[in-house]
Amino acid sequence: MRETTWRNWALLPVLLAAVVWVPGALAGDADWVEINRWQGNGIRQTEPFWLLGESWVLKYKHSDGVSVDLYNLDGTKVGPVLESSSGIPGTAFRKEQGAHFLRISGAGTWEVVSQLFVLPGEKWQLSQMAGAARVPARRLAVWVGETGQDSFDVELPPGHWRVLLTQEGAGAVETVLKNSTGEVLFGTILRAPGKLEGWGYKPGRHTLKVHAEEAPWKLELFGE
Repeated sequence: MRETTWRNWALLPVLLAAVVWVPGALAGDADWVEINRWQGNGIRQTEPFWLLGESWVLKYKHSDGVSVDLYNLDGTKVGPVLESSSGIPGTAFRKEQGAHFLRISGAGTWEVVSQLFVLPGEKWQLSQMAGAARVPARRLAVWVGETGQDSFDVELPPGHWRVLLTQEGAGAVETVLKNSTGEVLFGTILRAPGKLEGWGYKPGRHTLKVHAEEAPWKLELFGE
């Protein structure tokens, strides 16, 4: 594992992506606000996000089944949000407050969109969170490769962390990150140039495995 420059970073990157008017809303008193959109395959834990307002909605579609669980930022499970094997797009409704993250798992590809139904005052509060100043993350390590299998033992410090997989060129890259109990926290495949990221919320020893077929790749680990 190659050490790189350490940097500070801030928690809770909430993205205010879009505001969508719903005709059924009360005369402009409230709006549906899209705060997050995730897409990929396999297993990933999302970045932290903030839930407020009267209602929360997850819209989803998938190719081969998807399940979503909700967690507090200390890693405790709040409960399941949805599980679908039909291949038909759907919507899951839930009432929740506070800071959370999702664990999304699917056998194939999936897309999950998070929306909040908020009042004007709450929308202002959400925009203030989205506009909060953020500083770069500290990069803890970088791994690179192109073809073959690699395995690394990683000791993660306390605090939240993020792993970013980048593929350049054709080929395929499969990445699996497990904690000490064998639970998969980041398990995904890239089959074309692009980037995917996953998040973790507990320290300790983890095992990282990468299998690449003629695909230059880079894996970066960021922490607090």
